[in-house]
Amino acid sequence: MSKATGGGGESSLGLHIAEYEALMTRNTYWMTIQFSVAPAVALYLTLLVTAWEATKIINPAADARVHEKHLLWLSLLGAELFVLAGYNCLYEVYNNIRYVETHLRPEIDRLISSPRYWTYEK
Repeated sequence: MSKATGGGGESSLGLHIAEYEALMTRNTYWMTIQFSVAPAVALYLTLLVTAWEATKIINPAADARVHEKHLLWLSLLGAELFVLAGYNCLYEVYNNIRYVETHLRPEIDRLISSPRYWTYEK
């Protein structure tokens, strides 16, 4: 099954398969983190709404508009950071996929006589 002569081809193939499995496990973790960003944003905004209401109760004589502006900017900044975290997760997933397609697949192509192992895409 291996193009390589001797025992080196099978061990190299095993290493490449282990690398592929590690990358796919890493992608699973990145996607889990990415999908947890939306609930985290909802929880964050809920806590900020609670803080918004608490500023009116704690010190009703103070100018609440100043506190509301700060909370509004804090909410926008925090939501933007959550979005950036989600985009970073997506970047890491695509970076791993690019590595598999451009580096790992050609290495496996050289070791296997019949390159019919990843036929879901060209």
